[in-house]
Amino acid sequence: MSLDARYAKLTSRLRATGRREQLMAAAGGLLLSAAVACTTITIFVFVESFINGSMQVRSMLWWTWWGSTVVALALLAGPALLRLAGIMHSDDVDALARRVGTAYD
Repeated sequence: MSLDARYAKLTSRLRATGRREQLMAAAGGLLLSAAVACTTITIFVFVESFINGSMQVRSMLWWTWWGSTVVALALLAGPALLRLAGIMHSDDVDALARRVGTAYD
């Protein structure tokens, strides 16, 4: 196998690894955001059942849950989704090669 063909095969495997890492980071961020949203709404349901709040209290709990879900999505899944969309810069082949080491030789 020529050196150019070997280099092309290696860089294609490294790019595939980078895409896989980005997909896993995005999926993990979305799952963590869903966990934050579910935990927050569960806590708010328990709080509301104890305090028997008025419509204003329920509205405050609703908007707090909504805000915490948006913030969780922005912080946990946002960077990975922006990298997947190509808006933020992702790692280049050299950085991936340093992380992978000699595993693909």
